[in-house]
Amino acid sequence: MHYKSKVDILYEKILDDIVNEHYKQGDRIVISKLAKDNKVSDIPVREALRRIESEGLVEIVANHGAVVTKFNNDDIAQFYLINSLLGGYATRLSSDYLSEMDFEELIRINEEMKKAIDSDEYDRFLLLDESFHLRIFVAVPFPMIFKSINKTWMRRMEKQVRIPNDQQTKIYEEHKRIISLSTEKQYDELEKITRAHLVAPVVSILDEMKKK
Repeated sequence: MHYKSKVDILYEKILDDIVNEHYKQGDRIVISKLAKDNKVSDIPVREALRRIESEGLVEIVANHGAVVTKFNNDDIAQFYLINSLLGGYATRLSSDYLSEMDFEELIRINEEMKKAIDSDEYDRFLLLDESFHLRIFVAVPFPMIFKSINKTWMRRMEKQVRIPNDQQTKIYEEHKRIISLSTEKQYDELEKITRAHLVAPVVSILDEMKKK
């Protein structure tokens, strides 16, 4: 069983609160209150927040504490573009490392996604979509690439603005295409399709955000 330190536990808790908008953009995170609520000193709270700051989700301001990052439309668009470039390349590389068992698991995850779409379980759909791509990314034996692909930002945006059902179905269909291209080792087409796949949600997300 993997041991989780106080910092790990706090990191996951704060991150979850940000993703689920318990803390909204621009909100101040009071370190002393978090420490008191979790019965710890300020030190692990600060360390957890520094880790989250490295992912761009909070900004630690001198004499003010931590503030949840505000994103404008340009920030969101750039994030998706960067993730699509890295994710497409990582998926290309993964073709040489994914096992038969990995491909079977990818098919299973994708079919579970289809069930989540049909039953309108959006949160489950997002988790399965994340699991699908992470299964691919972790197969690549280059940890720096994996660490650079920040799925947390994407999950946060997709929690705030729902991806339309037709777009969800398109994601499911594109996953099938990604699996097929990967098994056939069609590297160039696989990278191209994956890049477009990972950047596509930004259009619907930005459109919905403009309506708010």
